[in-house]
Amino acid sequence: MMAVHTASLEDPAVRDLIAYHQQDMEEMSPPGTSWALDLSGLSGPSVTVLGA
Repeated sequence: MMAVHTASLEDPAVRDLIAYHQQDMEEMSPPGTSWALDLSGLSGPSVTVLGA
């Protein structure tokens, strides 16, 4: 069973995963079609980052 929980952007593993995902999407998507919040955008009070 998978347990879902709130993830911390202070966790280096979470930061690395977000960076990897953004880089991979940039490389795999057609030009101009990949949009993502950076860490400052994800750290806003209205955003919850989940992990499993």
